[in-house]
Amino acid sequence: MQQKSKVTKMVLLALLGVISFLIENISFPIPTIPIFLKVDFSELPALVGAILFGPLAGIVIEFIKNAFHLMFAGGEIIGVIANFLAGSIFVSVISIIYRKFQGWKGFVYGFIAATLMMTLFMAMANFFVFLPLYAAITDPTAKTTFILNIITPFNLIKGILVSIVFVPFYLKIVPYLRSRSSIL
Repeated sequence: MQQKSKVTKMVLLALLGVISFLIENISFPIPTIPIFLKVDFSELPALVGAILFGPLAGIVIEFIKNAFHLMFAGGEIIGVIANFLAGSIFVSVISIIYRKFQGWKGFVYGFIAATLMMTLFMAMANFFVFLPLYAAITDPTAKTTFILNIITPFNLIKGILVSIVFVPFYLKIVPYLRSRSSIL
């Protein structure tokens, strides 16, 4: 029975990863932010997996999503890695805090902490790693301005929007999954 449970969990994580990849293709820009930064809700399936199975499950789902994006959507590696890191931080932090503070308190603390941690980490990662790899912005003042005026607001907005959309999504899908599965 334990083997069947592990297989069912692996299949569910793979399915959530594919769903996440499909959702990622439904995106929209934020006015005043460059078009290459778009909001999508592909973290929703990863959040479901992270809440049900723990932070590592959310990271696995993020990996599957980004691997599929790289293979099938022609994504470039730097952006895919950035997306993987941002999503992994976001879903992991929410999962860890939710497990510590069950219920709405855990979600609220988790959403706030995850949005802030993702934003801070991605600001530093963009300054020290991603923007230098793109070689588009090398001047430290220009990088700082770009991060403060473009990257930081984008990550804050995305974190807030995904958090708001996750609540009704969670209320519908997670109780259903828990009632239908012996592995949860």
